[in-house]
Amino acid sequence: MRASENPFSVQRIHSLPFQFDGAETLANIQQRFWDQVARGQRRQVILGHHGVGKSTLLRELGACWQAAGWSVVWLNGADLRLGSMGQRTRKGRIDGTQQVLLVDSAERISWWDWVRIWVHFRGTPILQTAHVAGRLPVLYQCRSTYQLFEQLCRDLLRDRWSGFDAECPRSVRRQLFETHGGDLRQCFFELFDRMAQGTGPFGQSTRIMGAPGPQVVDVSEA
Repeated sequence: MRASENPFSVQRIHSLPFQFDGAETLANIQQRFWDQVARGQRRQVILGHHGVGKSTLLRELGACWQAAGWSVVWLNGADLRLGSMGQRTRKGRIDGTQQVLLVDSAERISWWDWVRIWVHFRGTPILQTAHVAGRLPVLYQCRSTYQLFEQLCRDLLRDRWSGFDAECPRSVRRQLFETHGGDLRQCFFELFDRMAQGTGPFGQSTRIMGAPGPQVVDVSEA
């Protein structure tokens, strides 16, 4: 099976929209962010443990603000490469600023680099991801549940779900979720590997749900 045909490929996972709890919406998150900025809370966090969708939510918020004509700057603490997700296309302002900084893997940034960021982006609202609560106000806390894992699997597999469900029953999926401590990213990484080695509609040589191989460890933080 080609990687691009694997339903658990990184490209397909990244194409999934973020799933909110309850009645929360992307519009509500955006409004709450700017309301808190107006109250002087210019640096806020999206909270959650590894692999629960923090980066996905950060990307979606950035895309919305970019589409609205804002200058959205992305900083990845894993490599400290700075880039713009869009150009300023209009003069609209919110609380006196027309730029927002999104920081992923913020815990990897040293104190000295943070000083450089604060100097360079003086007065710019900052939204970052975090694994543990600190002194910064929490904009949204991402959580993973087994029900969410099931729904995302269905969204990725679509019309292939029935075959997958037969080869990978609910008990196996539940064990996979618990083994990885609710880290959805690691769950999908393992399913990608098993799918690539599978048989029937899912692979080429061996049973899809054989004994798990070595755990894949991603060096990036989500």
